[in-house]
Amino acid sequence: MKAYSAKPENNVKKRIYMKKYYAKPEVMADHKAKAKIYNATPEGKIIFKESSKKYRTKPENKIKIKLHTKIKNMTPEGKLYNKIQNLKKHFNLTLEQYNEMLTLQVSGCTICGKTIQENGKALAVDHDHKTGQIRELLCHSCNVALGEMNDSPELLRKAADYLEKHKNNIKNLN
Repeated sequence: MKAYSAKPENNVKKRIYMKKYYAKPEVMADHKAKAKIYNATPEGKIIFKESSKKYRTKPENKIKIKLHTKIKNMTPEGKLYNKIQNLKKHFNLTLEQYNEMLTLQVSGCTICGKTIQENGKALAVDHDHKTGQIRELLCHSCNVALGEMNDSPELLRKAADYLEKHKNNIKNLN
C-alpha cells in the first residue's frame, strides 16, 4: 500500500486542508505557542537554524526575503520597528527612554546643537565602547568624530589646538 502523500492529488487535498486548519486563530495561536517552546530547546534551536538556513539559501527564497525586507524597511512601521529593535539590542534602551533623552536635550546634538531636522537623521546614542555606558545623543558627524579620535579627550584637545594654530593661516590665504 502506498503512503498517503505518494499520490499528487492527495498532496493538494492535504495542503488545502492544512491551510484551512491553520487559518483558525485558536489553532494558529496554539501552534505558535508550542513552536516557541520547542524552538527554545537545544534540539529545537538546531533544527530551526538548519531549516531557516535551508530556506534562505534557495535562490527563489533569497529574492522573496530581499524584497520583503526592502518593502518592510521602507514603511514607517518597518522603520519604527527597526529603531526599537536596534535600541533594545545595542543599548538596552526602550523607545520611550530614547525619546526622553531627546526631550532633555531639546531635540539636538549635545556637541553641535544640530536638530534632527537640520541633520536629516535621528540622533545616535553615544556610549563608551569599553564600559557600554550610555552618555548622550549626538548627531552622526559628532559621534563619528569622537569615534575616530578614539574617545580620547587628549587627542581631541590636540586637534582643537591644531585647528586654532592654523586658523590664522587659513584667513591669510583668503
